[in-house]
Amino acid sequence: MNTQKLGEAPAIVHPQYEHREDGSTMKALSWFGVKDVRVVDVPIPDITEPDDVIVKVTGTTICGSDLHLYHGEILALQKGDILGHEACIVYFLGLGF
Repeated sequence: MNTQKLGEAPAIVHPQYEHREDGSTMKALSWFGVKDVRVVDVPIPDITEPDDVIVKVTGTTICGSDLHLYHGEILALQKGDILGHEACIVYFLGLGF
């Protein structure tokens, strides 16, 4: 556990996440080396803290900053790290959701 600041509020940062007990998975774009990214199944994270939020992302892509990682200009990744922070998020849901 690590305490950092997120704006003016202190934030406790957990470097690892807990996955759902039912073993369910989701698709993720993962880095495996220079110019080697793959769509793989990864465990869906679970709520572990009272203020946790899990957002359903309906689409994502890598952006310009990810391209530095893809091309090996920044080697701060470990094999299997997940890329993609340009998300399309569901804002409104119908009553049947």
